[in-house]
Amino acid sequence: MANKKVEVGDEVLIRGRISRVNDDGTVTFWIPGFEYPITVLPGALEEIIKAPKEPKPKPKKLPD
Repeated sequence: MANKKVEVGDEVLIRGRISRVNDDGTVTFWIPGFEYPITVLPGALEEIIKAPKEPKPKPKKLPD
């Protein structure tokens, strides 16, 4: 996909991981390769893919 010709005015889809939904409705997310998260209005999000829930860590049993 990196070999496709890119031109000014083209639109792109970028995958990122949401880190915060702010009180004002904006959404903050991380894009791989960027040092800082990006904040946008929710209308800028074309599609939202629900991430699988992370399993809760099981408490370790202490020896008797």
